Amino acid sequence: MGDTSQLVSFLDAAVSHAIVLTDEDWQITHVNQAALALFSQVSADITGKPFVELINPADPVAVLGTDMLLSPTATEFSTNVSLQRGNEEIFVATITTKRLDTAEWGAHYAL
Repeated sequence: MGDTSQLVSFLDAAVSHAIVLTDEDWQITHVNQAALALFSQVSADITGKPFVELINPADPVAVLGTDMLLSPTATEFSTNVSLQRGNEEIFVATITTKRLDTAEWGAHYAL
């Protein structure tokens, strides 16, 4: 399972949790079906956007920047974040950020 499309297909089939993959600049590269449903979005509308656009603008992560989701030396970090659906509904979720091996998965972070 070397490329990202295989990973996303696996995640869609194997988990019901929302999964968002981003590059090193926190631009969304892939999302699974659970994430699309959670954020009331379609893949074409969400892919390529900054991850911060899914965060409530008043949340500290949106104010201080997404780099606070994972320090340069950490491989995993969990925190509560106020997120925003496509219809502007705000909800709080615990997200876990994991650093991925970009050579293997073609993505930098999984949330």
